[in-house]
Amino acid sequence: MNQHKIVFLSVVIGLFLLTGCTSDNRYLIGPNNQGGDALENDGSDKIQVLFFIETDESKDKHSILVHANERLLGALTQGLYFNAAFCPGEKILRFEKREKGFHVQDTVTNTHYVNWNIPKGEDLYIGVSVNEEGTIDATPKSEIEAKEILGNIEYKTFLVNRKIDICEPLVQPLPPAEEPVKLKNIELSADALFAFDSARLKNEASKAEIDKLIAQINSAHLTITKIVVSGHTDRLGPTAYNQSLSEKRAESIVNYLITKGITSRIESIGNGSRYPVTKTQCTNTLSKKELITCLQPDRRVSVELWGSFKEKSVSSIKK
Repeated sequence: MNQHKIVFLSVVIGLFLLTGCTSDNRYLIGPNNQGGDALENDGSDKIQVLFFIETDESKDKHSILVHANERLLGALTQGLYFNAAFCPGEKILRFEKREKGFHVQDTVTNTHYVNWNIPKGEDLYIGVSVNEEGTIDATPKSEIEAKEILGNIEYKTFLVNRKIDICEPLVQPLPPAEEPVKLKNIELSADALFAFDSARLKNEASKAEIDKLIAQINSAHLTITKIVVSGHTDRLGPTAYNQSLSEKRAESIVNYLITKGITSRIESIGNGSRYPVTKTQCTNTLSKKELITCLQPDRRVSVELWGSFKEKSVSSIKK
């Protein structure tokens, strides 16, 4: 007799469980937790995203399954919501409308994909809508809009994702490097620095001229990242010889700057007679002595200071 009772109760319980999992979505109902207070940040970098049914005009019984990057987050029906924690970044969300429930055997009648970039530090509310034809739409809502709708939603869905995202530390992009600009151009007379046909500083007076330049560099309230020293000659003499002389004179200035403690990156350039400042002022009708005097401005060393207009933190710029 007892055996008959046990069999009978087993059959009744089995039938009850089967009917509860076929066509009624009430098995999705979880704890009573008013939707308006659903988002609770745990203090990590994760973003809380709350999903809820905004409108559902479809007449059939169904549920909406929500996936992110091919993993199930939760299921929705009218009157339910759920929230999930995301790491910031690109997410592909898939919304599936399934007949009856959320089981594998339930037919998927519609699918909607959304590619979302989850921003850092901003919780999101996603309203899901289903029209009469069963088409799904998902739209971000403001907190005010969402809470107005969530105020009428009492229950959280029971089917929620159990996997926890482990967020990698976000690497902040470096600010773009500031392009250096020419801060100053200083012209030094080659006749004052060098003897005729020489690339060696001729005396203490010539070194004093460069010392004035060094004082300008060290006292400048600017960030100097590069110094360009360019040697120039006049047009008299062979082109190749003038080119070589201009290079050696520029290198001589660079070496002196280094011995005086200038540690900025320094470049030396020889320009020969390519860039005269006298242009066509000095004609060959002049006597040789007059022509040499007229061409004196062409014999020079140009020093360009490159960097930014930000004030430097130290008196000398590191290489």
